[in-house]
Amino acid sequence: KDAERNDMPVLSTMLKFGNRMVTSFLKITGVLGKYMRHHQEAVNETVSKFQASTRTLQIICAHVKELSKEHKDPRMVNLVPKVKKNLELLLFKVKGMLHE
Repeated sequence: KDAERNDMPVLSTMLKFGNRMVTSFLKITGVLGKYMRHHQEAVNETVSKFQASTRTLQIICAHVKELSKEHKDPRMVNLVPKVKKNLELLLFKVKGMLHE
C-alpha cells in the first residue's frame, strides 16, 4: 500500500505529460496525412512507434482507476477522462489518415 501511494506522483506526472504528448501528436496528424502519399512507410513506422506509448497510457489510465478506489486522489482521477478522450480522438484521426 505504501509503495502504491509512492507511485501516485509518478503516475500523475506520466498522465499529465502523456496527455500533452498525445495532444501534440494530434496537431501533426494533418501533416502526416499529407506526407502519407509519398512517404507511406515512414509515416506508418512513426505511427506504429507512437502506438506503443499510447498503449502504455491506456494501461496507466486503468491502473489509476484501480488505485483511486483505494486512495481517493481526485487530481489523478480527473486526468484520466482527458487522457482517454485524447487517445480516442487520436485513434479516429489515425484511422482516417490511414484510410485516405
